Amino acid sequence: MIDWQNVSLLGIDVGFSKTRATTGIAIYERGSLRSLCCVGSSSKDRATALQGDSSFDAVAIDGPILPASADDKLKRLCESLLTGGEFHTRCKPGLSHHGFGLDLRGATAPIADEACLLANPASEAFGGRQVRHSIPLAEAFPNAFLGVLLDDADYDAIGRVSRGAKFDRLYERAVLTGRVHALLDELDWKAPELTEAIETQALKSSRASHERRAALICLLTAACAFAGQAEYVGDALGGWICLPPQKLWKPWARLAMIQRKATLQKRAATIRPSRNA
Repeated sequence: MIDWQNVSLLGIDVGFSKTRATTGIAIYERGSLRSLCCVGSSSKDRATALQGDSSFDAVAIDGPILPASADDKLKRLCESLLTGGEFHTRCKPGLSHHGFGLDLRGATAPIADEACLLANPASEAFGGRQVRHSIPLAEAFPNAFLGVLLDDADYDAIGRVSRGAKFDRLYERAVLTGRVHALLDELDWKAPELTEAIETQALKSSRASHERRAALICLLTAACAFAGQAEYVGDALGGWICLPPQKLWKPWARLAMIQRKATLQKRAATIRPSRNA
């Protein structure tokens, strides 16, 4: 049992616009949603939102978090597993080893460094899946976090949408169908302010609400990691994406993950002999 009244969590949705406040920040502190806001992309902007003497039991960031020793152009297993099959059309990530994804890696790195200075030591519940030693830092990917909670009928209802609008449709569907509430129940997390904020943001459609929604899902990601109920996708080389407990995944998502692992293992097996030839 977790005493959520004595837990502090931080969720950050990485934004790097030079002119707009596109970094979403959500802070849950000892039973209360202390802050839900959007700020600019500078360290000073983030520090203003995080001011105070808080230290966090878990931090989740929507951006690629790699081990310090990882190559900038490394193709990550966690992203490959969530690309292809059913994931491809439903909740795939962008690849972070080239183009826009590489820019996102660069923008995430200093935020992860800052978060390390604000975090308490990681509890055993993290299970060694953090890429910064002893730091309770998790990588969030809100599209997949929500996507695996939705079933075939939900995707039929959402229909075809542009990539830029995908997250918002996933968020609205997950909230309005009670999938997010089921997750909170699974975590045994009674948080009226947080629940109200999640529902309120589902009824808004501004650019700021998009960032706030993402920050809230990052907060839920941090909670899953802290509670030891997260499902991690990836490896130690390229880092891990933190997702909801697998018992809440819909059948299509469980099957898709099995198929992706088999496909990538088969591909690796065919490449390996040629390298040793």
